[in-house]
Amino acid sequence: GALVTSGDSDIYRDGGDGDAAVPPEIGLQVRDLTVPTTTSVPSERDRIVRAGGRIDFAGNVFHGPVGVAMTRALGDVATLRAGVIPTPVVTSWDGGGEDGRDDDDDDVGVGVGAGISGTGGRFAILGTDGIWDVMGSEDDAARIAAEAMV
Repeated sequence: GALVTSGDSDIYRDGGDGDAAVPPEIGLQVRDLTVPTTTSVPSERDRIVRAGGRIDFAGNVFHGPVGVAMTRALGDVATLRAGVIPTPVVTSWDGGGEDGRDDDDDDVGVGVGAGISGTGGRFAILGTDGIWDVMGSEDDAARIAAEAMV
């Protein structure tokens, strides 16, 4: 993924195998910036099936013998025919915590994000699925916020 910040606005682009979270102001809930890009999401599953992709019992997407665990991936030409697309999921939010959702765009999935204000700055936690599989975003946010406040 990639995070672009400009003034009070931030944009996160997820290519398929990463997640991001924004720790909120003290006392508010952590917001995940990404939405799942797996076959557990009906719209993602439908796109794979329409393209002729095969989904195994674990939710992996296959085209012939080649398979991946996500429905969006950058540079994975072998699974394009299975409906795995390189279009990133785009999330935007502002420093005031406004929702950046734009549900009208079918080509770009959009997640919910929240900014941090009043704490002397804001930050996002970016990581691959290997990190998020072990730690939840609330655990990460609490640890990083504690370190940043010291």
